[in-house]
Amino acid sequence: MEAYYPSQHTMSPAFPLRQAPTCSVRTCTKTAIPDRANAGKRSQNAGRPYYYCDAGHKRQFVTWNDMVGISNTNPRCWCRHHSRRNEDNGPVPSAWYDCATRRCSFKQNIHADEAVESIRSSPSSGKSRSGSSTVAGPQYYGCDLQTTTAKNDAELLDRIKEMTAKIEQLETTISTKPPTV
Repeated sequence: MEAYYPSQHTMSPAFPLRQAPTCSVRTCTKTAIPDRANAGKRSQNAGRPYYYCDAGHKRQFVTWNDMVGISNTNPRCWCRHHSRRNEDNGPVPSAWYDCATRRCSFKQNIHADEAVESIRSSPSSGKSRSGSSTVAGPQYYGCDLQTTTAKNDAELLDRIKEMTAKIEQLETTISTKPPTV
């Protein structure tokens, strides 16, 4: 008979995880090590629990060990849990959902036109300007996101003004044409 794990039969995984995930690198089968983001740094993630792998490969961060970025509105991963929403503020910003526990390799890109909530960075994001981050609730705001949002709003307003001018030109053209019989 198969063992019953309550977290396998619910919509969202239970955190903190009872069993550490394995490394997210496909060729590594090492069990991830629990840790907390450095509480001494000025970071939104100070003290936040996460898992990492110390096997010596480039990718060390495995997953957060909390509920930040997990919502019942997120799609379900292949484990049938609600996924975690993440964002990368690199040169080409991107957002995606992935398995919150890293038990499966689920990943789904989020299109740029979907509303992006605010963010929380991964513990490694302080090392470079293009770190990955996890979308959190409205109480967390990233400076890069606010700048990007303001820029996008300005571009959208410019497009609306251009379209309004074109519509006015069309209306003028239509109203000055003689009626056809």
